Amino acid sequence: MRLPGILFLLAISFLYIRSNTFRAPKQLNVDALDIRTLSGNPINPRRFLGKVVVLNFWAPWCGPCQTETPWLQRLQAAHPDDLLVIGVDQDPDTYAEAALFAASHGVTYPIAQTSGAMINAIGAIDSIPTTFYIAPSGKVVHTATGAISEARMESYVSDALHR
Repeated sequence: MRLPGILFLLAISFLYIRSNTFRAPKQLNVDALDIRTLSGNPINPRRFLGKVVVLNFWAPWCGPCQTETPWLQRLQAAHPDDLLVIGVDQDPDTYAEAALFAASHGVTYPIAQTSGAMINAIGAIDSIPTTFYIAPSGKVVHTATGAISEARMESYVSDALHR
């Protein structure tokens, strides 16, 4: 009698975790992610048209994220017409800190807040940095969990540009 109850609880737990955890998508409609700046202003979806989008989930207190920031900035500067890097801070308690960090480190790409649409499309990101390299078609070409080298970032962008 106890085994069916235990199996039922395990099944429910699995379904709950599966529905609320990160799942690396194969396709993302960036226009539908409701991307907003840290102050809540929407980022015009026209900025994404025909561009590779690098969606980087980060936090200002995260050491590996801080290491990747200048590399992401250089990527954006190297591909101004073909690429849009977007930094996403998931914690409203650190939005002010994220804005200060970005300003003090010369970040010119948009820093955004997480939206319900992002969570619905991707799931909850539980490891930062997590970065999606998205081709103009919406195909997610690469997903990187954890910090990667600047050379690998450039390679991933190159792959996305050619798809």
